[in-house]
Amino acid sequence: MLRQLARRAASAVVMLIAASTLLCPQRALADTADAAAAKYSIKVFVSESRDGCFSSGSVAAMKYYVNRRISELNALPEFSGRRLRADIYNDFRDNDTAIANVRKALDDPTTLAMIGLSGSSRGKAVFEAVGEDIAKRNIPFITDQSVTGSLAPFPNVFTMRPSQESERVPVISQFLKDGKYARPAFIGISDNPGSAEAARLLRDGQGAQSSLVAEHAIPVKDGAPSMMDLKAAVQDIKAKDADIVLVQLGSAAMEEFLKEATAQQLRSPVFLLTDGERIFFSQAAKDYDAALYQLGWSTLPFVYNSRLRRQMLDGGSARWLFADVKNSAAQGWKDGSCKIPPEGIPENPLDPVNLRAISRGAAYGDMTGLVGETTKLSPPELSLAELRARIIEAIKSDYATGRGAYRGKFDDWSFHPMGRTASKTPMVLVKNRGMDGKRLAGRQYAKLRNDTLHEIKTIYMDVDVTRLFRIDDDEKSFFAEFFLTMNADSGIPVSSINFSNAFLDAEDGGPKLTIQPLNEAAGGGIYPENVRIYKITGKFMSRPDFSRYPFDTQLFSIELKPKDGEAAFIIQPPPAAMRDRVLETDGWVLRDQYVGYDGDYIPITDARSDAKSIVPFYKAEFGYVMQREATDYYLRVVIPLVFILIVAFLSIFIPRENFEAIVTIQVTALLSAVALYFSIPKVGTDAATVSDRIFLVDYLAVSIMIAISIARVNPLLRKARGLDRVLKAVHVLGTPLLVAAMAYYLASMHFSQQAQVWYGQDTQISESETANSK
Repeated sequence: MLRQLARRAASAVVMLIAASTLLCPQRALADTADAAAAKYSIKVFVSESRDGCFSSGSVAAMKYYVNRRISELNALPEFSGRRLRADIYNDFRDNDTAIANVRKALDDPTTLAMIGLSGSSRGKAVFEAVGEDIAKRNIPFITDQSVTGSLAPFPNVFTMRPSQESERVPVISQFLKDGKYARPAFIGISDNPGSAEAARLLRDGQGAQSSLVAEHAIPVKDGAPSMMDLKAAVQDIKAKDADIVLVQLGSAAMEEFLKEATAQQLRSPVFLLTDGERIFFSQAAKDYDAALYQLGWSTLPFVYNSRLRRQMLDGGSARWLFADVKNSAAQGWKDGSCKIPPEGIPENPLDPVNLRAISRGAAYGDMTGLVGETTKLSPPELSLAELRARIIEAIKSDYATGRGAYRGKFDDWSFHPMGRTASKTPMVLVKNRGMDGKRLAGRQYAKLRNDTLHEIKTIYMDVDVTRLFRIDDDEKSFFAEFFLTMNADSGIPVSSINFSNAFLDAEDGGPKLTIQPLNEAAGGGIYPENVRIYKITGKFMSRPDFSRYPFDTQLFSIELKPKDGEAAFIIQPPPAAMRDRVLETDGWVLRDQYVGYDGDYIPITDARSDAKSIVPFYKAEFGYVMQREATDYYLRVVIPLVFILIVAFLSIFIPRENFEAIVTIQVTALLSAVALYFSIPKVGTDAATVSDRIFLVDYLAVSIMIAISIARVNPLLRKARGLDRVLKAVHVLGTPLLVAAMAYYLASMHFSQQAQVWYGQDTQISESETANSK
C-alpha cells in the first residue's frame, strides 16, 4: 500500500510540474495578449551602442523600471478599460535611427506619450527633421535632453533633465562669484550643442564677475580627444593664468585632460560640468595637484537615497543590480582596445556606479508613472487627443515648480512652466588634493520661489550611536544614546536642528530629548579644534514592518531636518569606513548602518485665492539596520510546538479501540497550541506575521490528525476497503511532510532576510563587531 501511495504521490508531482510548465507559456501568451489589447502605448527611446564593449546597465534599468511601472498601473482598476503598454526603441546612438524611431512613434495611433531621447546631437537632429510633426501631433514628449534651446518652439516637449540655463549655469556662476574666481577658462567638445550652449551661457556672464579668459573646443572621436588640440588648450590656459578651469568632456577625454594638466604642472582648480562618476576612480584624478569640483544630482558622497535604502530593505522581488554586461561580440575584446573600467564591474547594488544606473532607470520609470497618474485621474470618456492635452497641461500646472510635485520612486519631480525643464538644483561636490573621494563643498545653494539662489550651509556631522535600548514593538518606538559631532564654523547651532522622528511627550508637548554639550565652545584641549560635541539621549519613533516577525530586520533611524527654512542646511557625514560601528543593544544584531537623505516638501493652499504651492526642504537620517535575535522565539515557541506535534503525531499508534484516548491527546495538543499562542508577546500589526503562520500550520496539522482519527472509526467509512491503511499512511507520511515544508519555509525566511541586507561600500559589520553589538 505504501508503494501504491508513493506512486500516486509521484504522479501528483509530475502533474504539478507539467501544469507549471504549461502555465509559463500561458502566462507569456497572456502578457502578449495584454500588450496587444492595450488601448494606449508609451514610446520609450533608449540609446545603447550596438558594438560597444559593454551592454549598458543604465539602459537595462530604464527598461526594467518602465515595464514595472506599466505593470503597476495596469493592475489598478482605473486602467481596466484603457490598459497601457511600453514600446521601447533603441537608436544605437545613430541619428538616422533616432529620427526613424520618433517617426514610427508619431505614426502609431495608440501613442499616448513619448519618453527619452538622450544625446544633444541626436536631439538636435531629431527636432530638425521631425520637429514640425512633433508639434502638430501634440503628443507629450518628455525627453532626456540637457540642451533646452532646441525645445523652445515645441510647447508639448519637456525634459527630465535640469537645463543648463536655469539650473547648472546659475549655480556655477554663483559659485565663481562667491569663490572670487576672476579668470575662469572653459574646455568643451567641438561640434557639440551642449558644450556650445554651456560656453555661451558662461561667456555671457550669468552673474559671474568676469568673462572667460580662454575658451577651447576639442575634437573628440569615439570618446578619445585630439591630443594635439588638448595639449595646446592646456598650454594656453596656463599661459593666461586661469584661476579655475570649467571642463565639459566625457570620462575618457577628461582623464586625458587631467593627465596633460598634471604633466604641464597646471594647478588651477577644475570644475567638471558632467556628472560621471568614473573619472574620480582614475589615477589621473588622484595625481592632479588641485581641487576637483563637480555638480551632484542623484548620488551624493557617503550618503544614500533614503527611499532607495528603505525599499531595498523591504526586499520582495525587485531587481537592484544593473551592472554593465560584457559584450563578447565587440571587436574591442579581440584587438585589446576594450578594458574593464578602473572601478570594476559593480557586484553590490550600493556601488556608486550601480546607484547612478538605478537613478537613470528610475527617472524613466517616474516619467511613465507621471503620465499614468494623469491618465488615472482623467475621465475615461476622454478621447486620445484630449488625454494628451490633459497630460501636457498637468505637467505645466499641477507639477509646475513651486506649485506641486510628482512623488516618484526615489525622487520628487517638478518642471519649470516656461522652460519645461526639470527643476532640480544641483549640489556642489569637491575632491580636494590628497583626498580619497568627493564630498559636499562647504557652500551649497537652494532656489527660492523668485528663481534666485539662496546659500545653504553644509554641516560636516557624524552621529555615533552607542546604545539602542527599550525597543517597543507595540508603541513602535526606541531609545537611543549617541554623540553628535559637527564643525563649529558652519554657524548652525544645535538648537536649529529638528530631530523630526523624536517621540513627543503627551504631557510636556515636546520631544523626549536630553542634549548635553560636551565641547560647545569648540576649543582645544582634550577635544579636537573647531568641533562641537553633544551627548544626546532620547526616545524616537520607528516605522517597522512586522510581516517577517520574528525573523525580521528593521530600520532604526535618527532623522534630522532644519527647524527654520531660512536657516536651511545639508549634512555631510564622514566616509562609512571612518564611522564607529559598535553599539550596545539587547535582542538585536547590527547588520548595517548608513546615512540617507531625502527631499520632502510642505504642500500649502492659500484659502484666500486657492493658490497651491509647495515648500521643499532636505532631511537626513542616520539609519541602523538591525536583525532581531530569534533564539528566544525558538525556545519559547518553536520547540514547544514541535513537542506538541510529536505528542499528537504519536497518538496514531494507539490502538483504534482507544479512540477516546487518541482524540483526547490530539484535542489537548490543539488547545495547548492555542493557549501558547495567547501567552506569547505579539507585535502591534493588523497583518499576519510569520509567527501567526507557524501557529496556523500547527493548528492545521493537529486538526488533520483529529479528522483522520474520526474517519478511522466512522462506521460508514470503515466499510471502504483499504481506506484505513490510506488514512494511516496520510497521518504517518503527510503530517511530517507538512511540518517539514513549514520548517523549510522558516529557514528560507530567516536566511532570505539576511541575504536581502545590502551593505554599503566598506560598511559590512565584522563578526567581532556583531558580537560587540549584542
